[in-house]
Amino acid sequence: MTAKTGIHAAFVKAQAEMTNPKKGADNPFFHSKYADLTQCWQACKAALAENNVGVMQGIHGDRLMTTLIHSSGETLNDEGVPLCGYANAKNPMQAMGAAITYARRYGLCAMLGMAPEDDDGNSLTQDN
Repeated sequence: MTAKTGIHAAFVKAQAEMTNPKKGADNPFFHSKYADLTQCWQACKAALAENNVGVMQGIHGDRLMTTLIHSSGETLNDEGVPLCGYANAKNPMQAMGAAITYARRYGLCAMLGMAPEDDDGNSLTQDN
């Protein structure tokens, strides 16, 4: 296996320059705030660009895969975030769109090591 020195060095540098996403979106179902996909991108986009790293996210079977691409041509990718919960929905295409958006947010944050506070999940586990 050939070492990927270009993308590894660029990623480490970019990650050091990133911030964690700010919680600015409202979740009306749980009366909480969370970092949406746009806020996640805002937290990483400049650092990635300054270090010649791009991000691609695409659907592969039943998963959304996140791939980091360096200007050297080297890539790093995850195993993908499962897309689920849309098949039996009232509007499967709308539910699929929501699943893709969630997967993009989770995949981006996981791949880059960003840690937004997760009010979505915390609210689900709290007693009402």
